[in-house]
Amino acid sequence: MTKHRVAVFNNIAARGLERFPHARYIVGKGLANPDAILLRSHVLQAGDVPPSVKAIARAGAGVNNIPVEAMSQRGVPVFNAPGANANAVKELVLGAMLAHARNVVPAIAYVEGLDSGKELQERLEEGKKQFAGFELAGRTLGVIGLGRLGRRVARVARAFEMDVLAWSQNLDPEEARRHGAEPVGRDALLSRADVVTIHLRLSARTRGLIGAAELARMKPTAVLVNTSRAPIVDEAALVAALHDGTIAGAGLDVFEPEPLPAGDPLRSAPNTVLTPHLGYVTEENYAVYYRDALEDVLAWAAGAPVRVLEPGGPARPC
Repeated sequence: MTKHRVAVFNNIAARGLERFPHARYIVGKGLANPDAILLRSHVLQAGDVPPSVKAIARAGAGVNNIPVEAMSQRGVPVFNAPGANANAVKELVLGAMLAHARNVVPAIAYVEGLDSGKELQERLEEGKKQFAGFELAGRTLGVIGLGRLGRRVARVARAFEMDVLAWSQNLDPEEARRHGAEPVGRDALLSRADVVTIHLRLSARTRGLIGAAELARMKPTAVLVNTSRAPIVDEAALVAALHDGTIAGAGLDVFEPEPLPAGDPLRSAPNTVLTPHLGYVTEENYAVYYRDALEDVLAWAAGAPVRVLEPGGPARPC
């Protein structure tokens, strides 16, 4: 019996790789002439894919690190594991919202800088007034992209007693209402929301969706949160908006490029909460990613592929 050769990039959990039947698969790093590639964050260039490869699976939802178009032209299907990260990202969005609302990051720095000198209590009581924030209850969240992830964010916002607005290019108004969100136009969402959170896939239609004009429509007290893909927001326009007070702050978990270079203007922009693409980074998420990616390869080898990605396609919520 001919064995399928699966080349592994990144550190995939050993307990997951053990699910490949040893009698039918050879799995490991650096395999020559693999039949399939299994990866997570490794950036794969079209020229790096040997002619022997017949399938590529990513342990994760996004596939920006895989040349899907080029692989499609070669007849190589690309699979992903999209079902895991919604809850993890939802919680990170909430964390970014709370960090801005309550000025958590500068408050932590303030506490770390306190000494134990005289009148500490008095200085603390006076000093903490500078971190007076706002409560989420009664505020308005604007959700751009009411898909699987956006709906979860909308639900938790409602639990925090926030009003929720929703917009996407193909939003079903009744679907939005079923999830407790008021369907509105993009401009109305931007002008009314206290926090705007983005949950769209990156495509030709969404690249640069939020630029200088869109940021100018937001309240000067509003916060922008982006955990989807960095190019959806024009970085130069965002940096300018933060410096000139067009908006009050930004919570960003995605960048272009990643990691964020040392001299990138976002690093010195005021009122930002920057995290290193942590949205999906939880123990629970990794377990599901590995499971689903392995299922992708096994299903392909069995002749019944699942979760096959098409190149391009319409802009969709995530």
